[in-house]
Amino acid sequence: MDKPASLFPDLEQFIRERIQAGSGKVYSEILAQIERQLLSHVLAFTGGKQNQAAKILGITRGSLRNKIRSLGIIIEHSVNIGEKKNTTTVSDKPLEKML
Repeated sequence: MDKPASLFPDLEQFIRERIQAGSGKVYSEILAQIERQLLSHVLAFTGGKQNQAAKILGITRGSLRNKIRSLGIIIEHSVNIGEKKNTTTVSDKPLEKML
């Protein structure tokens, strides 16, 4: 059987590592990893605006908030008065800590 082409080489490596580790929940681990990356990227794009992110994702804001919480995504807002700078940072827990 031919090896399937991978759009995400890091994901392919992660799958291989989880299978070799004998994980009995590869499916849910992979879905969580993909969902975590997707939500983090969309939230960063929207500057942490959950209503806008939910609209882009096609889900309700409540569903997005539940996913943010369950996946360990952290949205940090900071304001620097001296430089009049307003920034938003989106980070998540490394997957290994979630397993």
